[in-house]
Amino acid sequence: VAAAALVILFGFVFEWIFVLLGMIAGSAQAAQGFALIVFPFTFVSSAYVPVASMPSWLRGFAENQPVTVMVNAVRTLTQGGPAEALLGHPASYFVVRSLLWSVALVAVFAPL
Repeated sequence: VAAAALVILFGFVFEWIFVLLGMIAGSAQAAQGFALIVFPFTFVSSAYVPVASMPSWLRGFAENQPVTVMVNAVRTLTQGGPAEALLGHPASYFVVRSLLWSVALVAVFAPL
């Protein structure tokens, strides 16, 4: 239940980002183009490969971006101990970081 709630919250957060991008775009085609700016965040995260296997110049960004934090939070909430041992932190660490990222992103993008 907690993992599903985090995924819904993160969807809400990214909804605000895309609302702003859509308002800036001016046309439907331009708005679709803006999605290409946000899309690479999934590939530069721990969603597909462990961050530790990334090159050192990319690792710092990948470890601290919102998608990695959310993926790790959901992974630790759904898999428990094995994921916590693999990632080196308890689930609460990633959940708190996910919530902080969510609040920060909504605070920045919703008022605009």
